[in-house]
Amino acid sequence: MEIEAKFICNDFEIIKQKAIEQGFELKKKKHQIDTYFIVNKIIDNRRSYLRIREDKIKDTLSLDFHQVLSLLETEEYESDISSKEAIEKLLESLGYKIICVVNKKREQYTDGKFTLTFDSVVSLGNFVELEIESQLNEELNKEFYDMCQKLNLNEDDRIKKKGYPDLLIEKKEKSPKVG
Repeated sequence: MEIEAKFICNDFEIIKQKAIEQGFELKKKKHQIDTYFIVNKIIDNRRSYLRIREDKIKDTLSLDFHQVLSLLETEEYESDISSKEAIEKLLESLGYKIICVVNKKREQYTDGKFTLTFDSVVSLGNFVELEIESQLNEELNKEFYDMCQKLNLNEDDRIKKKGYPDLLIEKKEKSPKVG
């Protein structure tokens, strides 16, 4: 189970400096393209997402299903796949259509306990996500919010109950129609 929070970020460098001061170190750089077939659908009283993820740096593919359990908790199931086209056809034959594609470049930092992710998302902008693999409890909840404060991650900038596909769909719906 993951505990996570995502924030809009106008200046990566300020947050990166705070992270380095807190003992975070660069762990990975990624370029991921996520093709979504389910976005924010309620399944078993949980918000659910289904996607194919292409990791352009590692040259890997996976099929991922995420269930959002609460404002902080997410359960994820992933499996490596060998053919994006075959899985797309399989999902489409089951009635799922491609809803949106999220193209992002990502840097991940860690302090050994928390993971701090910096995402630049095409057509959306920059975001920072703080996460930890653990069960939520009162002590961890306090520690999590204390780290947010140390990193200057403000609640006013927090994206609540939305992922990148939700934000892209909202943006598309708000943009003026041509023709």
